[in-house]
Amino acid sequence: MTDEIKKALEKVNARNEKKMQRLEEDERQLREGTAKSQVIANYLKLGTVQHEKELSNVNHPSHYNKPGRKECIEEMIDEYGIMDTIIFCKMNAYKYSYRFDEKGGAEDLEKGAWYLNKAVELLNRIPPKCE
Repeated sequence: MTDEIKKALEKVNARNEKKMQRLEEDERQLREGTAKSQVIANYLKLGTVQHEKELSNVNHPSHYNKPGRKECIEEMIDEYGIMDTIIFCKMNAYKYSYRFDEKGGAEDLEKGAWYLNKAVELLNRIPPKCE
C-alpha cells in the first residue's frame, strides 16, 4: 500500500471517528432528554434513532443485511471461519484502495478502511494462544 493511500485512509478513519463521536453525543442527548431541536430533527428524518453508520453505503449497507438473517460478514464467519473471513477483509481492503482513484473515490477508501478495521476486529476475537 502506498504512502498516499495510507494517508488517505488515515484521513477517512479520523473523519469517521469524529462522526461517530458526534453521533454518540447526539444519542446521549436524546436519551437524557437534553437534545436540541436540530439533533431530534436529524433523527426524525431517519425514521428511527440509529447511527448514521447503519444506513450508509460503507458501514452495514442494506444489501448486506437481509431481514431475518445475520449480516453477510457474520454469515461468512459461520460458513468459512474467522481466519478466512479476515483474509477476505484484507483482500477487499486491497481492492478498494487499488481502484479508489478510478472508480469510487473517497467512498472506496472508506470501504477499504472498513474492511481493514473489520479484519482487526475479527483478529481481536481470536483468543490468544497459551504458551
